[in-house]
Amino acid sequence: MLALVIEKPGTVRVDHVPQPQPKKGEVLVRVVQAGICGSDVEILNGTRPSDFVRYPVIPGHEWIGEVESVGAGVNDLLPGTRVVGENFRPCFRCPRCAEERTNLCESEYQEAGFTLQGAFAEYLCVDRRFLHVLPDTVPPSVGALIEPAACIAQGILELGVRPASACAVVGAGTLGILALSLLRLSSPTRLLAVDRRRDRLDAVKSICGDDVEEATPEDLDTDSQFDLVVVTADSPHAAATGLQLVRRGGDLLLEGISGDPIPTLSPDDMVLKHVTAQGIFGASRAAWSWVVGVVSKGLMRPEGLVTHELSLAEHERAFRLLLEGDPGTLKVQFVM
Repeated sequence: MLALVIEKPGTVRVDHVPQPQPKKGEVLVRVVQAGICGSDVEILNGTRPSDFVRYPVIPGHEWIGEVESVGAGVNDLLPGTRVVGENFRPCFRCPRCAEERTNLCESEYQEAGFTLQGAFAEYLCVDRRFLHVLPDTVPPSVGALIEPAACIAQGILELGVRPASACAVVGAGTLGILALSLLRLSSPTRLLAVDRRRDRLDAVKSICGDDVEEATPEDLDTDSQFDLVVVTADSPHAAATGLQLVRRGGDLLLEGISGDPIPTLSPDDMVLKHVTAQGIFGASRAAWSWVVGVVSKGLMRPEGLVTHELSLAEHERAFRLLLEGDPGTLKVQFVM
């Protein structure tokens, strides 16, 4: 099969590799569409922490596919069934797995697209336990957005977001717009998007609706009192902006990774504001199930997030679009 292989940082190629075969309990999935995440760019650049990648690797963890064939013991999926899949490979035995927080499994880190084969390939083998079925009414571009949406959903579930809260999102890229889309389901009294880029704020309006307020960091009223502030931007100053916006006793949800070792959050501000700060790494099965239900029922249709659909052969252009941050570029996906 054809696959995109990153041999080592800076070395990438599309090549023929052996097609996987489903073992007992596994499903062979034909990949239909797969999104490029910032962490895939990190793998290419060599900036992802060494504990969270194994070279050579076939990346790709945001995907949708169709069942091609099944291994022994899988009797509930027919060929052609549309599926998405979790990427963490938890042990199901440790204390975190017992809490159903499978994304925090304490055994050796294993994740498709990072230490195991990912979805930038024609086929992928997945344990049946990690697959979720989607109706054919869900467009492939939307199905391939379920993984990043599940990461946002994990934070919302952890904090137990209350209906009719005032919410702000710092960072209007893919994660930020997905956060705005999910938060709208809680009927917020106020919903604000913050980003330095005007083209991204314009995209918020077209995807999420005119009721979403927008502001650049320079235009912010930092006396605003938000019950919940979600930080998805990777700027080292984004978390500090979020802390400024959250009210006393409010919640701060941190989804963005800046890569900057210098702290930007003031411990004194957190103490004096009595803020609850929640960091998120990946998504549990509960978050996946929630988002699959939301998307399947048509409650969230963020098609406008996908600005480029390219082939694997166009991988150089695909990564360049993200590295250079071209105006108008949001989510780039490979179509197989």
